[in-house]
Amino acid sequence: MANRFFPNDLPEFVEEKEGVVAQSTLHNLLYLPYPKLADKLLKAALDLKDKVVKETWVRSGRRAKDYTLYTGAFGTAFLLFKSYQVTKNRSDLGLCNEIVRACEQASQGSPFVTFICGRAGVCALGAVVAKEAGDEDLLRHYLRSFREIKIPGDAPNELLYGRAGYLWACSFLNKHIGEGTIPSTDMSSIGEDIILDGKRLAIKGSCPLMYEWYGEKYWGAAHGLAGIMHVLMDVNLKPEDLEYVKGTLHYMIQNRFPSGNYPSSEGFDTDRLVHWCHGAPGVALTLAKAAQVFQDKLFLKAAAEAADVVWNRGLLKRVGICHGVSGNAYVFLSLYRLTGNVMPRWSIIMDATTVTRPCLFPNNNHKYEPDKVKRLRSFRKSPILWKCRSRRMADRYFPNEMPDFVEEQEGAVAQSTLHSLLCLPYAKLADKFLRAALDLKEKVVKETWLRNGRRIKDYTLYTGALGTAFLLFKAYQVTNNPSDLSLCGEIIRACDSVSAGSRHVTFICGRAGVCALGAVVAKHAGDNVLLNHFLSSFREIKMRDVPNELLYGKVGYLWACSFLNKHIGESTIPSTHMSPVAKEIILDGKRLSNKGSCPLMYEWHGKKYWGAAHGLAGIMHVLMDMELKPEDKECIKGTLSYMINHRFPSGNFPSSQGSNSDRLVHWCHGAPGVALTLIKAAQVFQDDQILGAAEEAAKVVWSRGLLKRVGICHGISGNTYVFLSLYRLTGRVEYLYRAKAFACFLLDRANQLIADGRMHSGDRPYSMFEGQGGMAHLFLDMIRPSESRFPAYEL
Repeated sequence: MANRFFPNDLPEFVEEKEGVVAQSTLHNLLYLPYPKLADKLLKAALDLKDKVVKETWVRSGRRAKDYTLYTGAFGTAFLLFKSYQVTKNRSDLGLCNEIVRACEQASQGSPFVTFICGRAGVCALGAVVAKEAGDEDLLRHYLRSFREIKIPGDAPNELLYGRAGYLWACSFLNKHIGEGTIPSTDMSSIGEDIILDGKRLAIKGSCPLMYEWYGEKYWGAAHGLAGIMHVLMDVNLKPEDLEYVKGTLHYMIQNRFPSGNYPSSEGFDTDRLVHWCHGAPGVALTLAKAAQVFQDKLFLKAAAEAADVVWNRGLLKRVGICHGVSGNAYVFLSLYRLTGNVMPRWSIIMDATTVTRPCLFPNNNHKYEPDKVKRLRSFRKSPILWKCRSRRMADRYFPNEMPDFVEEQEGAVAQSTLHSLLCLPYAKLADKFLRAALDLKEKVVKETWLRNGRRIKDYTLYTGALGTAFLLFKAYQVTNNPSDLSLCGEIIRACDSVSAGSRHVTFICGRAGVCALGAVVAKHAGDNVLLNHFLSSFREIKMRDVPNELLYGKVGYLWACSFLNKHIGESTIPSTHMSPVAKEIILDGKRLSNKGSCPLMYEWHGKKYWGAAHGLAGIMHVLMDMELKPEDKECIKGTLSYMINHRFPSGNFPSSQGSNSDRLVHWCHGAPGVALTLIKAAQVFQDDQILGAAEEAAKVVWSRGLLKRVGICHGISGNTYVFLSLYRLTGRVEYLYRAKAFACFLLDRANQLIADGRMHSGDRPYSMFEGQGGMAHLFLDMIRPSESRFPAYEL
């Protein structure tokens, strides 16, 4: 699995020389004078361009099914525009214009605002192409459409889907249409928001700025620090904010791997990925830009050292830009543009007399003598420091020092308040859970609803107002308090208004969740008019170019259908409607598996995830509720067997295909999410081997699942549901005890640990999936554990 690249057997440097007899056709190409090689590259590029157009545009009937630059028709348009820039062939420009117009129509109403994966790219390139074609009306149309794009309040900061991706589109317009096309004041305001978010998450850490995307603090270009810093350097920022950008890049340099490669995320200790999206290539491009922007040779040297990694390990077994050889080649092109050096990449000579270190605060530049720079670098690479850093980064959970089992005993003398809770008779403990849950519920409502002036910024269940509504509905189910049901309905109606027109179709992160929960709440309130409204709205949801995973894809929509059928009535959403969607998912899985050893496989943003949020576990979990052919059910069973056979020796599961880092024990990635799916499969298929694998995964959760976070997605609350689920299935009291132990840990210690800074309450600390909303939901489920369900996952 670690063999991700071809060994680089190419010579370090070859002088161009006509007529040399070389050992291979590849070496012959390297000896060619550059003009002759350029002719060959041009011919190959034009042949490939025609093939791309044929496969992505002509064969699709000239329709834009996927409008993005990343994987869709817009990428073909971008290639045609590049071809026009090189050859001045007007037919390329004309066809580019045709595809952009189709993408413009397909992207209308899209919530995505970036260049690579959103509507901003379509409008920006459309404007530039219209200018080249001399079509002033079309140019004005695209510029007007671009200016109508609104960045959602809950948009992330990263490049592919966030604010940085929108800012890049602004810079693209200013470069190709004219400076000031998008005023710097507009861009600076967004840049300042990004800086402010980065400071908040850094929380006085050693890195000046930090960002999260789905719970991971990424470093790379696609979703992390490298991409965000790259774009911020084009924005007119205050001097002190620029220093934060410099300081962040310096932190990354100081904390890279001994090899010179960069972690994919904060705390990730596996030196594996050498991609633009994750690893040295994307960071190198940002450092090369920083060397130019800040005129700092330390950045240039770090970029050259990253280029060494790319040279040695960058001949990936993929061809593409994001995680392939093509993208990695741009590291050397970027350094060539910057230095003009045609010699090998390490021959970029640094001025060794002084190095200006990027500092965190302005007016605080320090001069470093060369020997000090050398000592700093050797210290960073020392095995002792690296071991300490790896140990620190791996410390994601609290050691589980709780006894394996405790008999309930009134008045037992225990060694701590936690142990006292474990000894309590369950009825008394349930009262404590109820009081804590209701107190937390009130706090969640206050922080997420009342303090916002009853306005919706984020409507999703994952981190937004629908999560608060879901918690209120759970409280109503437990206590039968009609005020909870009433407030739940009020919040859902606000979410309904905000989510109208959303392209997201799932329960957890899309409009389907709003309509489905709205219908169920309306039924409980006896409001048939509202019930019919929400059911009608649900049936109007259309899926366009969505992935297969749970948070944003087809199975997330199917889960919403099953939720309605459970709570409103069987066939509220007919199986004839759900089965074709399930069949599409199965078919997509077979295609990507391509007769591999795993019967079904899926990708999300270029990665074959295994976990519940984006991968196999979540997809298989939902498919088991569908009416499928026997052979398709066998594909599901075979996929789960493959996962069991390829888990880590510890019993944990990889986060994605090919990952050899046994690190994550979350619902989203790792044993907890897979365990919940295996528990369901043991029931569906009546298979003891699958049940045994689920119990082994539960041992991993018991040992390493006391995470330093409280939430459902990647925290203790979510992990507790593994034991609750096993208790419901087996009736074995030891699983109820383990659920009780994890929940009591939260009840007794979470608040103090958060206050001490030893536990993270989540970037959205009162949300359902990241924060204390999920903890409140767990406490409510602990009152009647035999009726517990992982929110928005177990039916």
